[in-house]
This record gives sequence, C-alpha cells and structure tokens, in this order.
Amino acid sequence: MLAQLLDAHYKQNSEYLDFWLDAATKDASPILELGCGTGRVSSAIANAGRIVYGIDCDHEMLVFLSGNLPVASKSRVHVVQAQMNAFHFNIRFGKILLPCNPFSTLTSLERTAALENVFHHLDQEGVFLTSIPNPAVLFELPTEGEAEFEGIISPPEINMPVQIFSSWEKSSKGVEMFWHYDHLQPDGEVKRVTVSTFHYLLSKGAYMNEIRNAGFKDLKVYGDYDYSTYD
Repeated sequence: MLAQLLDAHYKQNSEYLDFWLDAATKDASPILELGCGTGRVSSAIANAGRIVYGIDCDHEMLVFLSGNLPVASKSRVHVVQAQMNAFHFNIRFGKILLPCNPFSTLTSLERTAALENVFHHLDQEGVFLTSIPNPAVLFELPTEGEAEFEGIISPPEINMPVQIFSSWEKSSKGVEMFWHYDHLQPDGEVKRVTVSTFHYLLSKGAYMNEIRNAGFKDLKVYGDYDYSTYD
C-alpha cells in the first residue's frame, strides 16, 4: 500500500517533472535514474521515447513501477533492485539523474560511494543532476513543526480518500520529515500510515566539495526547477 500512497501523493505536484524530462531528452543516449521509486520520472522519460534504466532498493516500489507502465513504454524501461552507492552496469550513461531529494538522506560514506559510482558510470561528456532541500532553509527550521494538513488524495488501488499531514523534528545532525496518511476504514476507524525521511544538515559548500572531490567539474547550482539562481 505504501507505493500506492507515495505515488498518488507526489503526482499532486508535477512542477519538478518538466525539469527532469527536459534534462533527460536533450540527447538520445540511455538515461539512468537513481532511486526511481514508483517511476514518476522514469515513466515520463520512457513515454517521451527514451531508454531509461532505474535502480531502487525497495522491491515494492519497483513492482509498482513495472506494473503501471504503459504498454508502449515497457520495452524502454529497465529496473534493477540495488543501492545507489553499490550498483553496476556494463554501459555508461550520458545523463544520470537523482531526483526528489534522496542525496541528503545518505551518510557521508554513502554519499562518497554513490558519487564515485555515478562518476564511473558516466560517459566522457556525461552529466549528473541531483536535487536536495535548500540547506539554508533546513538550518533555519525550528526544532519541531506541528502537523500541517497538505491535502487529500484518492489512490485508485485503495478506493477511498486519504488525508495527508506533514511535520518535522530537527536535531543537531539533521531534520526528520514525517508524512502521515490517514484514511477511513469501513468500520469507521481511521488508519494512519507514517513515512519519515531523515536529511542530514550539511552546508551548500560542503556538498560542493564532496562532488568536486569525486571528480566532477563545471558544477552549476540552481535555486529551483526553473533554473533560477540559487538563493
């Protein structure tokens, strides 16, 4: 059920999708998406006629992705269950994408290993793109955020409306984000499913140094999916 909830939740906000689709379709080479999840980005890339490889550590997410691909796109999507810091393909990619902010959820050692693996799998002119929550905003958050109502989703597989609430807790090491999914059962009971993600507190400069140390050059930083200047 978690895959259905997350897929319906993130489909509410598609502003990021144009950015990743634009990046992926500027050349004809195969694309690799790390942490592909339920396939919101990978499916869009395949639907645009590109070959895309996707890796994710969650088997349920990959099953959902494969089961919901349009028939015309199935042959263009190749998924593998793996960690983003421990995968291997016998080909190199023109673009490797890491959307939806998982990079800042990795430990220092995991980030280093992931970057080394990405660099190894890029072709000579390849480009790696990733997104993270604005570090400056995370540093400025108060220690706790009360649950706020985000909206209502109606996943077709669940066949009932689900209310979404979000909250957070901040520590000296990072910020843990919570998403609470509440849906009414036939007996009147409200069932809650909670998903949490921990983002490490790291400055923009520290991220840039890690990426440079992995061998990447010509780094560009944007403030949003419209290519605006980072603030």
